[in-house]
Amino acid sequence: MKLKELFRFKDLENSMALIIAISVSYLWILSADYIGYWGIGLTIITILLPTIYYVWSFKKGENLGEKFTFYFLNLIIMIAYFGLLYKAFGIKLPDGKEANLFDAFYFSVVTWTTLGYGEILPSSTESKIFVIVEVMLGYIYMGILIGKLLVLSKLGEEKKPD
Repeated sequence: MKLKELFRFKDLENSMALIIAISVSYLWILSADYIGYWGIGLTIITILLPTIYYVWSFKKGENLGEKFTFYFLNLIIMIAYFGLLYKAFGIKLPDGKEANLFDAFYFSVVTWTTLGYGEILPSSTESKIFVIVEVMLGYIYMGILIGKLLVLSKLGEEKKPD
């Protein structure tokens, strides 16, 4: 298998996993008014399901580049989702102003990568819970991401002609 072949989109299986998860997550968000915080928790779990699928199916060794691409896309969606949660539930800026959407996404990236600059803080109990969940997921996702990159680089080295 050539390295080029790793990044061909051969079937819809991987994209369908992500599309279904996003669609179901959206339904959970819509129902959050009725089921409360369970809707948000179920949304996070639903968005995690494609990640579990991509990690599990990565072991098969088929369409690795495609699976990595969708894994990375899912990672970006998770960071953006937490940014939306922070915007909805509140974060504190140093000057006391209300955070805009960019500030919320920035806080999400800083939290996900566990940089923790400290200039923006969660302002509610819900936001603090989301920070805890996002940090834990950030550790897990980044560990898996590094492992996948190592596998892909090893495959690339094995396929090079001497």
